[in-house]
Amino acid sequence: MADCADILRRLNAAKAALELVNTTGQVRAITDTDGSRIEYSIQRPQNLVSYVALLQAQYDACIAGTATIVTRPVNFFFP
Repeated sequence: MADCADILRRLNAAKAALELVNTTGQVRAITDTDGSRIEYSIQRPQNLVSYVALLQAQYDACIAGTATIVTRPVNFFFP
């Protein structure tokens, strides 16, 4: 599992991406530590909001020292 500093770094990057998407409408890509690349655009900002919430929950659990395992929510995408 990632340490608190790594989770905080990803959380800050995700928040910055959300701010960029919300204010400019630009597409923003985030590359996670496992190498996966996720692109967010103004058409689906809820995905980025979910990612920020996930990272926030992971960071809160890390700081509290709890053994809570926070996983990614299930998302279904239909073109």
